[in-house]
Amino acid sequence: MKNLPLLILALSAAAPAQALDAACETFLRAAEKGVEQPSRHSVSELKGGLRFESITVDGKSYSATGGKWAAMGIDLKAAERKINAEIRQGAIKLDQCQTLGSETVEGIATTAIRYRMTMPGAPAAIATAYIGKDGLVYAQSSDDVRVRYRYRDVSAPKL
Repeated sequence: MKNLPLLILALSAAAPAQALDAACETFLRAAEKGVEQPSRHSVSELKGGLRFESITVDGKSYSATGGKWAAMGIDLKAAERKINAEIRQGAIKLDQCQTLGSETVEGIATTAIRYRMTMPGAPAAIATAYIGKDGLVYAQSSDDVRVRYRYRDVSAPKL
C-alpha cells in the first residue's frame, strides 16, 4: 500500500482516545444519547434567580430568558456533539466520576453520577448528572446551576 506511511502518520497525530471509567462512560453515553433525541426542553436555574430555557425540536433551537422565546442562530446539538467528541478524544478531560445513588427527578427514578470536567483554559467544573433507566440525563446540578431536561411532548414555542 503506497498510502500506508500517510495513514500511520495520520493515526499517530490523532488525539488519543480518553479511557473512561464505568461511571464516566455511563454519563458520557447519556449525554450522547440526549443530544440525539428528536426533541428536548431544558430549564436552567442559576444561582441568583436567573432562569434560561431552551427547546430543540425539528432541527431548530429556541431560547427564552424572562419568558420571551426567540429562535437561536446556533445549532445547540452540533455544539454538544462537539463537546462530547472532544471528551472522547481526550481534549476535554472527564474524570473523578462517582455513582452517588438513586434519586427521583420530577417523578423519574434516576442514578446520580458526580463528575469533574476540565476544558482547556478553564478551571475544572464539578457537577452531578441524574440519569434515568432509559439512559437519558434528566437533570444536572452544580453549585451555581440546576438544569432539568424533558424529552417527550416537546414542541416549538410560540415566538
